Amino acid sequence: MAVDEKVIQNGILGMGLRGDPKTGILRGFGVILAINSVDYLVERELDFIRAFPEAERMAENALVDAAQWCANATFGGMMKSPEWAGLIAPMVSSKRDTIEALHAVQNTLGWGRVIGYELDEKNTTYTMRVQHSYYIEPYLGRHGRSERPRCYMWLGVAAGNMDLVFGTKVHSFEGQEVKCETMGDNVCEFRVKQKRSLFDLM
Repeated sequence: MAVDEKVIQNGILGMGLRGDPKTGILRGFGVILAINSVDYLVERELDFIRAFPEAERMAENALVDAAQWCANATFGGMMKSPEWAGLIAPMVSSKRDTIEALHAVQNTLGWGRVIGYELDEKNTTYTMRVQHSYYIEPYLGRHGRSERPRCYMWLGVAAGNMDLVFGTKVHSFEGQEVKCETMGDNVCEFRVKQKRSLFDLM
């Protein structure tokens, strides 16, 4: 059975995926999510980077690292939930199905939209393309065009997707954002490959 994105999204949204009006927290799929202002989130990440003017790349890597941990915890938790077992698992019979199911879930969360991907199972590489990443409007509105990619959360999610699909531990995969709408591209594109250990030994 193929993965039906509409069935997954209608099922998730039909669960009443809305945060508690007092706390902003929502519970579903065995995990807790939070509803926050996009402008607030983006600016806090940029503040974090600016706090380390001599180590901006390291600060950016820390944000991606945190997002990858979060992706593994959030979507890994969802994949173990009764809701996933009842709604999504019957559609999933391959790694490609798992990626497409994760995309369907991610496309309901208001972060942007996964519009395409390539998965090379033999070489364990993955390319994911996103439009309307939640970083774009706040970043361009406050800072103008960027000189480098800015979608730290999506980059961590892309690598986390591969950790989950291949059943490996967190950070078995690493990614790079090679296109970003903050730079004037028409899509944000993330390329993920398996990490190699020291001296290229697995």
